[in-house]
Amino acid sequence: MYRNQIGTNKDYSFGVELEFTNADLEKVSDWLEKEDIPFLYQLQHKTHHPDYQVWYLDVDPTVTELREDHYIGGELSSRIFSDDFDSWEELQKVCQILRKMKACSSDKSSTHITVDISKYKNNPVFFETLSRVISVYENDMNFFFMGDCFLKRKTKDDYAANMDFRLRRNLAKVDFSHEKFLDHLIFQTECFRLRDGVSFFKLHSDGLMEVRYPNGTLQEETIQTNINFVLKLLKAIEEGKFDLSYLTEQMEKDRQSPDEMMYYFRSMERPERFMELISYLGSSLDQEQFSKQYQKVLASKP
Repeated sequence: MYRNQIGTNKDYSFGVELEFTNADLEKVSDWLEKEDIPFLYQLQHKTHHPDYQVWYLDVDPTVTELREDHYIGGELSSRIFSDDFDSWEELQKVCQILRKMKACSSDKSSTHITVDISKYKNNPVFFETLSRVISVYENDMNFFFMGDCFLKRKTKDDYAANMDFRLRRNLAKVDFSHEKFLDHLIFQTECFRLRDGVSFFKLHSDGLMEVRYPNGTLQEETIQTNINFVLKLLKAIEEGKFDLSYLTEQMEKDRQSPDEMMYYFRSMERPERFMELISYLGSSLDQEQFSKQYQKVLASKP
């Protein structure tokens, strides 16, 4: 069910990057203009210091092909959104346009979600909790973020690398009382870098966190569910719903378990762990949608 609001109101501003194949960017540009979507067709737009007050249509090295001087496939980076009717209506409209243009998601496509978390920058407990949550639950979050069906994205290890093993090995070295605890976190764990599943690459400069796990999709309900999951996870951490001592204990158990590598490399799910995670997140409606997407992925697993 696609919703007009997900219940975060003005708590967060966020954006989404949609990668797609098959559609001619010139024709996509014409359709966006026809449908009054505010956008710029700007190649290498990130070098132009965009303010994201509009959408940006651009090529992308993982999905774009050049055919007879035409760019086929690319990315659409949204304007800055908040949880309101206009934002969700516009996202739905863009997805519908791309589907009309026969755009597709491939086994290389991803959907990146960027959230302004600047209000947490001086909150070491928030970042410690987030790190421990990722370590404990990342394996099954990966299944959830596959979105529409079970698909191990070919580019994931290069562009959205898992961090759980690195965090288990190194998080105890991090001094969260340090004045520059964020730098200490990134340096000591070698995590949250540009091509990790969660990136803090723009945290110091712009206060942004990028979630890079989700597979590519042009289904607005899946995109909204992924965004909702991220925002409700941040809210749950802010509200102290996670027990740090429990997460620490579980991390240590996982670190010592010989089965942990097997869960990842054999794509083995632990539904009880995912259900435990979503029990902390949002309303019963939210939890139902998160569970539905996770179960849908598992049902399509070979």
